[in-house]
Amino acid sequence: LKSMKNLKNLLLSTLVILLPMSVNAKDSTESKDYTEIIQKDPESNYIFLFVYRSSAYIDWSGASKLAKTTLNSQITRKIKGDASSIGHAQVGWYCNDGKGNINQGATGQTGQNGNEGFDLVKSGWGLSVLDTVFNDGYLESSDEVKNKMKKADKNNNFAWLAIKTNNTACSEMNKFVSDYKKSGAEINYGFPVDPLKFEGAGCTSFANASFVKTNLNLPISKAWIRNIKLPLKYMGKLSTPLKGTTPLELAKTIEDEKKIPMSEFLASDISWAKEGEEYKDFNYYDPELFYESLIHLENIYRVSAGMKTKDPIRTKDYDKAQMNTKTISENWLNSLMKEYKRVKIGKIHSTTGLIIEP
Repeated sequence: LKSMKNLKNLLLSTLVILLPMSVNAKDSTESKDYTEIIQKDPESNYIFLFVYRSSAYIDWSGASKLAKTTLNSQITRKIKGDASSIGHAQVGWYCNDGKGNINQGATGQTGQNGNEGFDLVKSGWGLSVLDTVFNDGYLESSDEVKNKMKKADKNNNFAWLAIKTNNTACSEMNKFVSDYKKSGAEINYGFPVDPLKFEGAGCTSFANASFVKTNLNLPISKAWIRNIKLPLKYMGKLSTPLKGTTPLELAKTIEDEKKIPMSEFLASDISWAKEGEEYKDFNYYDPELFYESLIHLENIYRVSAGMKTKDPIRTKDYDKAQMNTKTISENWLNSLMKEYKRVKIGKIHSTTGLIIEP
């Protein structure tokens, strides 16, 4: 009995010692956040792209599918405590001019923090919700960026890219973000506005504009665009805007209003405009394509290094836009590797991503 008691005490004391060690060991294999990449190389300049998938897959293959899957993702986000219900993108920068002057930060355009989108569709605006600007936009703080990537990392909905660059390119990103904020454009959040004209932005168009301003002429941005044809018959028009929103077009009178019931999208299978139908072209930067693009980039490196690849898509097959994303992403990284640019894998929290160096 005495030997059994001694054995029990030994096991308990061993467990007490091992438990904190196992937690520390796990923590030591994960970067706390993206700033650890900078801390390892503080004399250089870096720009970052952080991308978050929607909590559940959003299907843009048709109007009804978009409505149903967006609603499902909003519910899923609340259940999982995920980073985003519709997908998101952010940027970061660390600029060192070599003379002791350092500028660093991270941000992303965000907005529509209430139920305005749902309220628009519910009140009869239909697909015109995509042509609406929300007036509660703002630029996220560095802490908000870090908190969001931590949530997305937990649910495996996070991808990222770091590019080691020169001080000129890095400073141009920093300057654009500063000028954009000073202009007051951040209050306008939505698809129709152009961040390069300081009109406002969506999260992905802002991220793309930030990279455009570096003048690095990265071909990868062409991989992030999706084009669809909105059928005019499902685009609503009311005479009074919903509070906190600015539609592109209002009905001149109540008699001219055109309301599209939300039930039509949820109870039917409405597609995008078919041949012969009146439509409006709609081009946008899709967060899902951003995510897929970064995974394709990483996979090219993983194959070259004999590592296991990641699954870039949540769909059964690639559609036309996804195939375009795959082709552009893979071609770009293959060309970089042929030019002997250094590519390596880094880690933010538990999520791997690519670091591209000149």
